[in-house]
Amino acid sequence: MNRFRDWVIPTAAALSVALVATITLALVNSARDRGLTALENAKKAEIQSAAEGRDQQVHNFLTSTSALAAQPWQFQAGSPGDRRILDSYSS
Repeated sequence: MNRFRDWVIPTAAALSVALVATITLALVNSARDRGLTALENAKKAEIQSAAEGRDQQVHNFLTSTSALAAQPWQFQAGSPGDRRILDSYSS
């Protein structure tokens, strides 16, 4: 009986340590994966926001240039009509 107890107690302790180590590793890996997922989602949201801002800038630029191109330009030096159109954009 004494020999059995000398074998069981260290074995149970070693199994307990191994079980705690396994659970700890599983929890750490799970937390790491959740952290990486959160970081990826935050980065995607940041990129999406920047892309939407750039898209709005391009849209505004194209809208303004198409409005400018739609004007009835005379393309003559000193043209009063061209000067009037240009003055309307500067104000």
